[in-house]
Amino acid sequence: MFAWSRVKPETNDALFKWVFVIVVAMAGYLIVHFVKGPVGRMRFRTMNAAGDTEFTQFTNWWLSNGKRKPYSAEAGSALVLPSDQCKSFPSGHTYSAGLIYTLICLPDLVKSIGDKKWTRPVIYAVTIAFTGIVAISRIAAGAHYMSDVLFGGTLSFLFMMIGREIFIFKGAHFKALFERKAVPLDGDNAETAPRNVRGFFYIEKVQKSKQQEPTASALYKLASYFGESSDYLPGLQEYK
Repeated sequence: MFAWSRVKPETNDALFKWVFVIVVAMAGYLIVHFVKGPVGRMRFRTMNAAGDTEFTQFTNWWLSNGKRKPYSAEAGSALVLPSDQCKSFPSGHTYSAGLIYTLICLPDLVKSIGDKKWTRPVIYAVTIAFTGIVAISRIAAGAHYMSDVLFGGTLSFLFMMIGREIFIFKGAHFKALFERKAVPLDGDNAETAPRNVRGFFYIEKVQKSKQQEPTASALYKLASYFGESSDYLPGLQEYK
């Protein structure tokens, strides 16, 4: 408690946000848990144990097989194996390893970390490498296929990003996609009129001639419609 009391309030707030991101990322594991059963994909090592050298019991990840039991042609019956031998897709181990992606949030929360230019590349490299090593080890062990680990790792990253957007950025990136506002024009030489629509700049040529007056006037009305004052658009004043 004494050590905790010495932590700065802003650091405490940052850590609480990070914890919420971790909780969201962990919640995504429910998808992995509930998808495994209906898909019922048999593991590679299970087919080996069943003597299925032709891999006739292999199924693609998008197929729903329901509950299955490995069948041995030699024994002429279903094998008695652990219940998870037909729960290959998606990879739970890779998803769990992917929780390390939450470290990506630290530069956004802790100024001393975010101020260093090398921290973000290093964190991305370390987290991707760790998740990749776990994924490869699961394939090497015959527990999963490439699609299993790819889906598990990607899903983990996706839920981390959702938590990051909600608790750290407060949905700012989503709002920017739908935000529409006018931007200042080039004062005296309004030959181009930039507009910010959904976060992207589009350039419209505005020639200072009588033929182009309707275009400029319409653009001014458009900018005014988005809530900008007339002082904000000096380049189009003469076309009002």
